[in-house]
Amino acid sequence: MSGNSQFSEREKEVMELLLLGKSNKQIALALGISASTVEYHLKNVYKKLQVNSRTEAVLRLGKSIGGNVTSELRESTVEINSEIIDNAVQPISTRRIPVNKKFAIIGGGLLMIVLVVLLVLVNMPAQSTEVAPTIATHTLAPTLTQTDSSSTPATTGHVLFPEELWLAYANDSLVIVNLDGTGRTPSTIPDCSFDAPLLIDADPLNRTAILSENVYLIQPLKDIRQLVYSPWTSCHSAFTGDAKSGLLARINRATTDAIPELVIYELPGGKIRAQFPLVKCAAQTQCDFNDANVWQVQWSPNGRYLAFPAIWNGSSTNLYVYDIQDGSTRQLTSGPDKVAQLWWSPDGRWIIMGEILQGSDVVSSLWAVSVSTNDIHLLYSLEKPSPQGILGWLDNERFIVYDGSSLYNALDLPARNLRMIDVASDKIQLVFDGDFTTAKLDAGSQTIVLFGKHNGEQYQQGTYLLSIGAYTVRYLGGFQSEWNDFAKLFITNIACEGDPTKIQAFDFRGKMQCVQLPLRPNSYLSPDGKWQISLQDGVKLEAEGKPAISVSANPATQVIWCPDSKCFFFVANQILYHASVPDLAIQAVDEQLGKDEIAFQWLK
Repeated sequence: MSGNSQFSEREKEVMELLLLGKSNKQIALALGISASTVEYHLKNVYKKLQVNSRTEAVLRLGKSIGGNVTSELRESTVEINSEIIDNAVQPISTRRIPVNKKFAIIGGGLLMIVLVVLLVLVNMPAQSTEVAPTIATHTLAPTLTQTDSSSTPATTGHVLFPEELWLAYANDSLVIVNLDGTGRTPSTIPDCSFDAPLLIDADPLNRTAILSENVYLIQPLKDIRQLVYSPWTSCHSAFTGDAKSGLLARINRATTDAIPELVIYELPGGKIRAQFPLVKCAAQTQCDFNDANVWQVQWSPNGRYLAFPAIWNGSSTNLYVYDIQDGSTRQLTSGPDKVAQLWWSPDGRWIIMGEILQGSDVVSSLWAVSVSTNDIHLLYSLEKPSPQGILGWLDNERFIVYDGSSLYNALDLPARNLRMIDVASDKIQLVFDGDFTTAKLDAGSQTIVLFGKHNGEQYQQGTYLLSIGAYTVRYLGGFQSEWNDFAKLFITNIACEGDPTKIQAFDFRGKMQCVQLPLRPNSYLSPDGKWQISLQDGVKLEAEGKPAISVSANPATQVIWCPDSKCFFFVANQILYHASVPDLAIQAVDEQLGKDEIAFQWLK
């Protein structure tokens, strides 16, 4: 048989073990993959060999025993440990035996005897591969060293298994790896664009990844990965649901001068739920639909209604809601100016709507629209038109708004003038008169922590604590801080007096305290509850009643357990590693991570 290059490295590994009489379960154990993945590779092998069964494949490979494929198989081996890892615990699940070189000179008669033996072994029941949780009583801790960032990670070049579980994480791009740490596949994801319609094909193998509020759609069969929603870029889309089941509303247009249309996709499958044009202009009417600022959509908090603009009655956009349950559409406003930014109240009773005057492209006023009664009333007008941003809601009727489209876009900073708006009473309260670059709201205590500069002469640039209920502005100091969600504290860069190893931190009351960095969990329990990773004095694997085993003497900053508890990923020295359990075969997955923690999600 010729053309050995048609087989992937993994297929060659599977074929080699097939010739040794291994069952699917035994092949899976030897290669550290699942039985279903073995079946997937075997189907590809059968197709390339032009056979229909395991027996035919063995016979076909046996006839080629002295050919190029067998020769190449004999040279292929599975890497047991990454070369930068020195682990005294020898892995038992990644070993395999190359084809004996004597096969190439054995005569035809002996070959037939060997094939008969192989067929008998294939039909023997596989031994149980379940491993009880055990930990070695002693081991040498592998030393994880910082490697050259330009070097190629050990797993690059392997393929993603389309039917297997994937780990997706956000680095400078979207990165996907197999459950066993192989197949690292980075993707350069272009930003969403109003003039770049989404290319989504309905396919049950599609997967949705939600990382740091960004929503990605992955289409394995077409090898396409695209950003479909982001709260920080102008994607002209909205998403409701989760990674398993969600709805994506997107405004598309085929060309820069084409009429925009609204498309609602079911994710991750990609089926189109609804699709209709957003512009219906009479022949004698001049319609302006090229202003990208007006084409924004928002789902209601319960995911039933979609608020969107359309030019269906007149020459400017009006506000409509689409009911996903019955497919009905209802008009809420009627011109003459353009609908712009949209927000829902937490209970779904109100839509806050920005308005753009004809001939302008910036918000000039903010309105409240009742979804149930169509009542609309003006909240305020701006002397100087400006995009508006909502920091958050205090309850179902009061929200905090500022001048500026986004605190996450450096081009829009600084933001200005925090105000509290009461939709029911139309009351407006100035909360902060000045510029700021960061702000965080705690609705429970009705306080805001921000970094900026108050316009009052007695104030300086720095961190402020604002009490909405008490109408107070408190200047904390000229430092900056960062919110730590694990500790529920704002962390400064100021060392504590008397203990320089600790850092000053404070809460939403402004109470200062000293904390020891890093502020993150000290242990990570496996999903099945049998194992635990401790980050005290390095990385250790523990089980109840067993001595701990050292995985790394270097401190780790994050641990990610595999859902089946048979492996885990960890970050040390800004490198992502994979470790199998219980044998602790360790390999470097991403040596170019460049960060201490990653946003991640398991994809199936």
